[in-house]
Amino acid sequence: MPEQLDLVAASTVAINALAAEQILDLLGEPRPGADRLLVTGAAGVVGGYLLVLGRRRGWDVTGLARPTDEEFIRGLGAGFLDQPEGGWPEVVDAAAMHEAALALVRDGGRWVGVMPGRAPAAERGISVDVVDSHADDRLGSLLELAAAGDLPIRVEGTFPLDRVADAQKAAAKPGGRGRWVITP
Repeated sequence: MPEQLDLVAASTVAINALAAEQILDLLGEPRPGADRLLVTGAAGVVGGYLLVLGRRRGWDVTGLARPTDEEFIRGLGAGFLDQPEGGWPEVVDAAAMHEAALALVRDGGRWVGVMPGRAPAAERGISVDVVDSHADDRLGSLLELAAAGDLPIRVEGTFPLDRVADAQKAAAKPGGRGRWVITP
């Protein structure tokens, strides 16, 4: 682990950034005429990582989020939308909008979700897939990107282990933009 990254920050990179990388693996390489990628929930942790890592892979990324998140999303070099609009060749549904996000995909496009077992039914020739994130050998390079400031680390706060119920309540509140970390 890079010295300039503390353990609390590093703990949020593992599952979230790996999930983003694995989502991008499911999409494959951008194709001519289909290199535009819409990310729902773009101001969330996974969504923010998707914006950065998608750009690094050559995608023309746009984030769908609340108007109050525009500065953050544009600061990551992505386009911004605060209202859904259809016609996208590729949509990653980091906000778990399911059918509403599927409606944003053009006929024959691709939709990738973040909740295994909760994918909408394929329609209009749209390819539907869901990431089932898992450990892989990219974690070290992702931690290096985070330590260099190239991946946004967003920790909402920490709770000691004996307050795990409070952490669950805090994490369940809508609108969170970072991760709650339980520390031993």
